[in-house]
Amino acid sequence: MKATDIFGIGSPLIDIFIEVEEAVILSMGIKKSNLNLVDEKKSLKILSAFHTQKIKATSGDSTANTMSGAAGLSLSTAFLGKTGTDKYADMFISDLEKKGIVSKVVKHSTLPTGTALTLVTPDKERTFIVNLGAAAHLLPEDLKEDYIISSKIFHTTAYQLEDSNLKNTVVKASETAKKSSTLISIDLADPGLIARNLSFLKQFTKENADILFLNREEAEAFTGISDEQKAMQALKHYAGIVCLKLGPEGSLISEKGHIHKIKPYRVDAKDTTGAGDIYAAAILYGIIKGISMQRSGELASLAASKIVCQVGGRLNCSLLEHQDIKEILTSGLP
Repeated sequence: MKATDIFGIGSPLIDIFIEVEEAVILSMGIKKSNLNLVDEKKSLKILSAFHTQKIKATSGDSTANTMSGAAGLSLSTAFLGKTGTDKYADMFISDLEKKGIVSKVVKHSTLPTGTALTLVTPDKERTFIVNLGAAAHLLPEDLKEDYIISSKIFHTTAYQLEDSNLKNTVVKASETAKKSSTLISIDLADPGLIARNLSFLKQFTKENADILFLNREEAEAFTGISDEQKAMQALKHYAGIVCLKLGPEGSLISEKGHIHKIKPYRVDAKDTTGAGDIYAAAILYGIIKGISMQRSGELASLAASKIVCQVGGRLNCSLLEHQDIKEILTSGLP
C-alpha cells in the first residue's frame, strides 16, 4: 500500500459551539477550561438548556484537527476512529474526505456518534462537555496496522489514554509503531485528564513518545512544576522533542536537550479551538520534511495564529493558501 506521512487515532466527535458567560459554567458544576466527560442523558440535558441560543455544529476531535492541518500542508494523512451510523457519522467522514484525509473510520451499529459541547467564554477559553458515544468503543481489533507500519508518524492524544478500550487500542498501535520504526507523537491534551492518569501517562510517554505536545497547564499537571524553564528540563526526559505551548507568549521546544524559544504572532483572537492541533500539524510537517526545529516552531506559531482568528477547530482553507505561510516555507530552509 502507499506510504502515509501521518496516521492518527482519535475520537470522532461533532463539536457544538456556544458562547456563554463564565457564571453559566459555574452554575452547572463543571470545571471551566477542562474536559468534562458525561453520558448521553446528561449531554442532552445540558444542550437543552441552550435551545434558544444560536449554535454551530462542526466535525471535531483533536487528532482529526491535526490531520486536517497536516493535509492542508500537502502531507498524506489517515484517520481511525469509531462513529455511529447516524447523520453525524456521515458528516464527520465527509469532512475528512473533503480535506483529503483517508478515512479508516469504523461504525458501531447501535451507539450514536460522540458529541463535544464546547462552551466559549468571553476570555476565549473553552470548556468541553463530552459524550464519547461510539468513539469509546474503538477496539484493538479495529486497528489498521498496515497504515501504522507504512506511516512516518503515528499521532494520538491523551484523550485516547483514559477509557480502557481506547487505551488498549493505542497501546497496541504504539507497539506496532515501535516495531516498524514509525515515530510516535502524543499530545497530552488536558490537565484534568493528566491528573487522573498521571502515573500511567508518565510511564507511557517515557516508553513510547518521540514527540510530545502540551501547554502550560498540562506541563504543570504532568511535572508538578509551574516554572516553564524548569518544567522543560524535567520534560526533556520523556521525549526527544517536547513542545510546550504558551499561548500568546509563543512556545518552547526542547530538541535533544536544546531549547528553542518560538515567538508568538499576535492577532485578535476569536476562538482558541484547534490552535494546539494545527500547531502540532506544523511541527510534524517540519519533522517529516527535515526542516530545522526553530523554523518548524515558527511555522507552527504562525499556523496557530491563523486558526484563532476564526471560530472552529479547522481552518476554512488550506494553510498553503496563506502568503506568509508560503514565505516562511521558502525563506532559507531549513
